Amino acid sequence: MQIEVGESFCLAVTDELGVYSWGLNDHRQLARPIDLTKSHYGPGQCRSLSEIQPRVISSGDEHSIMVDYKNNVYVWGSNLSG
Repeated sequence: MQIEVGESFCLAVTDELGVYSWGLNDHRQLARPIDLTKSHYGPGQCRSLSEIQPRVISSGDEHSIMVDYKNNVYVWGSNLSG
């Protein structure tokens, strides 16, 4: 349904409103737990977002913002630039 590309990671929202991510996770930009044995993550579901139905999602360099159908705003990843 939607794909967003950050500097070093990607996010995708499926037709079923699931959120998947892949790439680097050094700033928790994947919304997935950090595994210190990995440098890159393959595609996987963002389980921490599984109860949220995303209406729109957007990615920056190392962060993402999501708005759900209740107009709640979620932000994760690096906060280096505000």
